Formats: sequence, C-alpha cells, structure tokens
Amino acid sequence: MQVNPTKLMIQQTALELFAVHGYNAVSIRDIGKIIGIKESTIYYHFESKQDILNHLLGLIEELITTMKAAFNNQFSQIDSVGETEFVGAAVHFLNRYFLEDHVLKCIRMLFIEKQSNPKAAELYRNLIFTMPLEHQSQVFTQMVVKGFFREDDADQLAMEYHSLVYSIFQKHCGGCEVQPSDIDSANRELAVLIQRFYRRYIVT
Repeated sequence: MQVNPTKLMIQQTALELFAVHGYNAVSIRDIGKIIGIKESTIYYHFESKQDILNHLLGLIEELITTMKAAFNNQFSQIDSVGETEFVGAAVHFLNRYFLEDHVLKCIRMLFIEKQSNPKAAELYRNLIFTMPLEHQSQVFTQMVVKGFFREDDADQLAMEYHSLVYSIFQKHCGGCEVQPSDIDSANRELAVLIQRFYRRYIVT
C-alpha cells in the first residue's frame, strides 16, 4: 500500500526532530514549521503527537517481523551452519537493525526520553533487548535442537550473542554522527568476536 507523501514527510520530519531534541521537547507546531505546513494538516493525518510516535514504533515492529520471516524461511532450508554464514548474519543484523536509519533515530530519541519517562524506558528496553532477544533465543533453540550448536541454554546463548553485537554498536556507532569508517570498524571487530563465539559453541 502506497503511503501518502505528506504523511510520510510528517513521520520522517518528526523522527528527525525527536532523535535530536527528544519526544517531549518537540511540538506539532515545530514539525509543521520544518515541513512548511499547518498544524491542521498534521492533525488530518495523525490524531496527536503520540499517534505519530506509535506509527514510528509500528514501522520497527514491521521491520522485525519481516526480518524474522526472511531468516526463518532461510533457516528452515539449511542442514548446516558455516562460520562465514554465521558471522555474516551477525554483521547483517548490526547493519539492518541497529544501524537502519529509522531504528537508529528511534534509539536516540528513546535514549533521551528514558531518563524521565518510564514509558520511553520500557520502549527502549523492548527495542534494544526484548524483541531482538526473543528472536535470537528461538534461533539458538533451533540450532541446539538441530545439532548445530552444542547443548546449552538458548536464552544464555542469545544474551551472550546479543551482548557482543550491542557492545560493538555502542562502541563504534553510539555517537551523534555515524561515519562510514565507524561502520567499517564495527563490522570488522564484530566479525572477529562472532567468529570466536561460533567456534566456542559449534558442534564439530
């Protein structure tokens, strides 16, 4: 379904402002001023500022659902997991989730808001930890069941794996501006760490 261009512009502009100033510091008027439209036009597309935020977070849930479906479809067709593929999947996750433009801006917005807003803190935990860990735990459960990885607790495997990805994300890409060189450094260092993880748990 094609998205109305004005509605899309409102979402994109709101996210840009939220990521820099925080959700609470940005008003509907601020959003309209940047785009050059009246507040009434924004209210035609969204009931409130909260409605804009809900749509932005909904897009992330859609992204996660799409990533899960694609991964599960590929995973169901394999009978082994090679080191190159396993490392590549981790690098892909870093780039297509944490460094995806929409997700990255939402992370920045929620990081600002979570200091004073319990709801934002909950959303931040869901985005950074809960949703990715649920999927990764399911993946490692299947890897153990299929005999790819040695017997171990899937939740603990997921936490260890996710900690590696998240720490690299924060180390190299947690600042205000993410440069291509930052991403390259993150990818290289993550590849080494995930390779060590793979060799520790793979059944040979």
